[in-house]
Amino acid sequence: MNLSDLLKKILKKQTGLNLNNPEHLNLVKKVYGSYYVFKNIYNKMYQYYKGDTDAIKKYLFVTERSNLKINANYIKKFIKEEVAYTLGNDIGYESRTDNENVVNDIEYYTAHWNELHDTDLMKYLLIFTEIYELYYIDDNADFCSKIIKPTEGYAYKDNTTGKVLFFIHEFKNEFDNTTSYIDVYTNNKIYHFDNKFNQVSPATDNIFGEVPVTIGELTQEKYNDSLYKDIKGLQDAFETNLSDVGNEISDFRNAYLLFKNAQVDIKQIPDMKKLGVIQFPQPGGDASWLIKNINDTFIQNTLDRYEDTMYQIACHINHNEKLQSNLSGVKCCAPA
Repeated sequence: MNLSDLLKKILKKQTGLNLNNPEHLNLVKKVYGSYYVFKNIYNKMYQYYKGDTDAIKKYLFVTERSNLKINANYIKKFIKEEVAYTLGNDIGYESRTDNENVVNDIEYYTAHWNELHDTDLMKYLLIFTEIYELYYIDDNADFCSKIIKPTEGYAYKDNTTGKVLFFIHEFKNEFDNTTSYIDVYTNNKIYHFDNKFNQVSPATDNIFGEVPVTIGELTQEKYNDSLYKDIKGLQDAFETNLSDVGNEISDFRNAYLLFKNAQVDIKQIPDMKKLGVIQFPQPGGDASWLIKNINDTFIQNTLDRYEDTMYQIACHINHNEKLQSNLSGVKCCAPA
């Protein structure tokens, strides 16, 4: 049976996904290959959030000169602003049927969750434009949720209904960082493999009766509508130019003293420094510092233009700028 026919049967519920069946396992392997391709893109997006940009990694090293690398992470700044603005107050729940018991149950069964859960969930959603929540019951019989980044997992779903058919979770054991392990969640089972899809332990029952994963999507365009895609080039240009300026300033320490119509005996240099006096043996002698003339206005205008463009593309407000007096009564908020 080819993979297309197998998918049709799974979608029509004519068969369930059984990874003990080699044909079914081949389907998961093929999807895992697709996940691995997208994983490289998501890893790059996460690196930029952490400040590990191409501008910093590939900054040109110049021998015998200052080589400062200045990081100015606007992607992280914008994401943190949106998270703080959106989740500055606690999330409130409301029942569509005015059933207060439903609201109370939600608050009761999630009371033990990490207080940063929602903050982290939105942060990763803004970084990747897609995020997963994996649900499980812990040893204390509490209902729990684990955030899975797109760098760690992939949900294969029916594009028509949006229903998750199976979920792949890749992880490493904290005591063994060399081997990756893969858990595959289906409607009724959880299969445990190594990174070569050799089964490492018997499958366990999935008590939920369906794949216990929900998908958070910021936009249908995903990567192509991400903050990373929009301002990556500007972020790199800003850091590169800012580093260039910093190094130009540092290189002023290496300015040369230019002598005209004079020669200096190396043995006399300590006395010149001590006395602060230079004697020229010939008429027309002169000394001056040979330094580079930097157009600071041009540099500042360029950096300001980069910064302003990043704010505009990210749809954020630069609160460091002075607002016009006629805006004093207008409430300005960064969009969520």
